[in-house]
Amino acid sequence: MDGTQEELTKYLGLPNTVSNRFLELFCAPSYDRGRGGYATTKQLKDKRVIYTLVMYLLAHGKEMKAGSIEQLCIDMKLETKDAVNFYREAGCKCVKGKTGHTSVSLSVPLVFPPPKRGKKT
Repeated sequence: MDGTQEELTKYLGLPNTVSNRFLELFCAPSYDRGRGGYATTKQLKDKRVIYTLVMYLLAHGKEMKAGSIEQLCIDMKLETKDAVNFYREAGCKCVKGKTGHTSVSLSVPLVFPPPKRGKKT
């Protein structure tokens, strides 16, 4: 994304505070060909997806349970398997029901998967 924060805020049509916070959380400042802008790395894209998935869970109420994430995955153009992995990284429990729908819940205590290790050479 090329441009200053003000140019991007105008282009996106978002309030200044929302745009600035989005850029702080999910973008890294970059300078290419003498022009300032913002770049997103794979880690920042994954962070943005996890934030969106957790906000979807929050939108389902205080119980922090979503009966099915399939439609969300379709809307986000995200494989259900990838969404389940992201949810597990965030400490959620994912269960695939008999009907084929995947439900997600967040309960205390949080259980995180063990860290991934690189391949031994």
